[in-house]
Amino acid sequence: MTTPTRTPRDRDLPGLEDRGLADLDALALDYADIRDRRIDLNTEEADLKARVLAAMHKHGKEFYKRNGVEIRVIKGDDDVKVKVGKRETPDDDDDNGDDEETDPPTGDPAASPPPMFEDPRDVPAPREDPPPTEAPRE
Repeated sequence: MTTPTRTPRDRDLPGLEDRGLADLDALALDYADIRDRRIDLNTEEADLKARVLAAMHKHGKEFYKRNGVEIRVIKGDDDVKVKVGKRETPDDDDDNGDDEETDPPTGDPAASPPPMFEDPRDVPAPREDPPPTEAPRE
């Protein structure tokens, strides 16, 4: 990414110093500079997100977790969620020492730790039991 240049600032000519509010002009130009950098970063982020999604599809993965990196493909939206947490050190490792990727936890949900994030689209809707029916009274 190229470093953006600041918007050029006009200087007042002698005798015309009172033509506007200099602090508002400067703040507006600073704001526009920051906004333009943010837009450039959003474009770069979207490109990287598409590359992550393509790599997940290439490797046939819907979930990937290793060294504090967690990537989850959001089904139906053709989107990914990426979380980067603390990198694990060998001392933090509680498994057999291999650093291979892992699949999401299975089995008893109470026995496994909760995921780093939970997307509401991944959670099934709560099951509603029908209300109890009463026998008609005579």
